[in-house]
Amino acid sequence: MPAGRHYFRAAILSIAIAWGKRNVSNLCRQLDQRGFRPRERFNNFFLKGRWSPVNELQKKAYELLEKSGLRKGDVIEIFIDDTKKNKRGKKMAAISKFFDPTTLSVRNLFFRKKKQRCSFLRGERESTFTYVDADWLDVKGIGRLHLVLSRKRNKPGILGIVTDDPSLSASEIIEVYGQRWHIEVFFKDAKQLLGLGQYQNGTCHSAVTHLHLVCFAYALLTHVAIERDRAQGKRKKHPCLSACLPGQQENFKTSFAAWPGKTSPIT
Repeated sequence: MPAGRHYFRAAILSIAIAWGKRNVSNLCRQLDQRGFRPRERFNNFFLKGRWSPVNELQKKAYELLEKSGLRKGDVIEIFIDDTKKNKRGKKMAAISKFFDPTTLSVRNLFFRKKKQRCSFLRGERESTFTYVDADWLDVKGIGRLHLVLSRKRNKPGILGIVTDDPSLSASEIIEVYGQRWHIEVFFKDAKQLLGLGQYQNGTCHSAVTHLHLVCFAYALLTHVAIERDRAQGKRKKHPCLSACLPGQQENFKTSFAAWPGKTSPIT
């Protein structure tokens, strides 16, 4: 994407330093103060940019994986979460429920399994889970999956976890799933600090571009945190954005203020 690299870098840097000013209008207003008025060009970049956000972000992900110090044989978990929130709407007179009087006759829907317990130490706290190992099940269109039903301590909700990894035991599946907290931290930081979801352009292409630019900004700040910790002799395994961004914001702003408008401070 040589033609759009100038705007690509500027947009990432703007997102990284724009505390509380994360929509396109305010991002462009910051750039206007640097000696040029790029609003129309940035809109064209979001709407018609001829580059592949997915491919570029994948390259950056590989670079971060190389810097994370992974060794041969280390396992990387990928979580697929399709959780949806049910929203309550107002009752309307013109809308009614359809009633289907069909009767179904079923049997042998339940099977007995002995429940077990496992505990994991996370930081200074110990988390205890009650679980039932439902063993391997054949799922049409997917294949064989290992199903584990778990409940954390006294919480009422039951969580079903599935995997196709034959090497994991039931307790290991629960432990690995617990690592998804770091992904929750990513979404929280990206929404609160980088404006994920605040883009106001209505086209699908521009929204996808903005989503990937936010991820690029997160990757940039994560890279800064890793390099900073290494320079200080630290080996923090999971640097988070909220811990590294406040210390780097002023450095980025200083670089941005000195930017003449023709070259990017990000190399």
